[in-house]
Formats: sequence, C-alpha cells, structure tokens
Amino acid sequence: MAGRTVHYTLGVLLARDLPKAESGRFLLGSLLPDAYEKPEQRDLTHYTARENDLVWFDFSAFFAAFGNEIRTDPLYLGYYLHLVEDDLHRRMIHGRYGDRLTPKNDADVEILYRDYHLLNRYLTDAYGLKNELILPPDFDRLPLNDRVKLDAAGMIRALDADLHETETGDPAWVTPEMFETFIADSLPVLRAEMAAARNGRPTLTAKDFAWKRHSRYN
Repeated sequence: MAGRTVHYTLGVLLARDLPKAESGRFLLGSLLPDAYEKPEQRDLTHYTARENDLVWFDFSAFFAAFGNEIRTDPLYLGYYLHLVEDDLHRRMIHGRYGDRLTPKNDADVEILYRDYHLLNRYLTDAYGLKNELILPPDFDRLPLNDRVKLDAAGMIRALDADLHETETGDPAWVTPEMFETFIADSLPVLRAEMAAARNGRPTLTAKDFAWKRHSRYN
C-alpha cells in the first residue's frame, strides 16, 4: 500500500478541485483507511477482497455501502479515493516494477520502511506539505466507525510526525522519482474517478485491479 505522505500528497492535489471549506474533511478521509489500531484490522479498513489467489482493495464494496455519503460528504470521498490509490499503487508495484518493490522477508520490510521515512521528507519539501487535517466533532458517531473504530486523532498526530521527518540518507529501493511518476500517472485517473463518484456513477471497478498473492509480503 502507498505510504501516508503519498496519500496525503495526492489528497492535497485532489483537494484543489473541491471547495476550500471541504478540504480539511476530505484530507482526513484520504488517510482514514490507515487509522486502524491493530494490524489485523487493516484488511477490514481497506475492504480487502480475496478470490482464490487474487486479492484487491474493494473500493466498489465501499461505494456500495456508502455511495450516498461519498456523494455528499468529502470525508467519505477521501476514504474512497484512498482505496483506489492503494489499488493503483499495487498495479505500479506488480506491473511497472515486476515485484521488485515487494519485500521477501522481514529485513526487506525494514529497508522499505526506512525508504518511506526518507520519502516523507522529500514530499514534505517538494510539495510544501502542512498538516491541514481537521477532526470533526461528530467523528466518533459516524457510521464509518461501525466496521472498525478508527483512530482519527492518532492519524493526525502521525501525519504531523511524518511532516517533521528527521531520517536522512539515500533510499535503497524507493526513489522520489518513482513516486513522482506514480503521482503524475495517478492524478488524472483519480480526478476523473472523484468527479464520477461525486455524481454517483463511479467508472472504475475494484476487481479489475486484483493481483496474485503468493506470499504474506505482497
């Protein structure tokens, strides 16, 4: 899945197409699938679907559950687009890079996480990112929490740490250029889907993004 600052960068760019008053709520929504408290909740927050050896993040199921909210509430719209972004990210990994960015063991995972820390710093500087997340007073009462209680306040704190990253050095696997390409390729797709979803007629189908899972790391 894409890192938090990648999602936030895409959110900031997409929010330019929304009224300013909606941006804080949209940006929070764009990070909420990662606001789980326990790792075993990740599949629930990402609406992960499996069929035989295929897996995908089922944003279509999320739209089926919250289509009206996606049309009317930017927080749900942001959540929906996060799931689309993660499917696009998987397509990049398994397509453009042929699994070369997929960890093979726990040591690889540590290398990848360090690269993501380095990417935090790059994206913050390159896009002038600031923490614009707003915690709605009604958040805990939203139906979005019925599946998994989401830690929105913790997500706001985590993003703040990302935007004040102190890690230095050179990336081992993930370069800024890779994610500049990912952002540039994804934005037109996301902008089109955002407009379609707000009109109640999404054009993408989640299962079309399914990939073959052959280990716990991919």
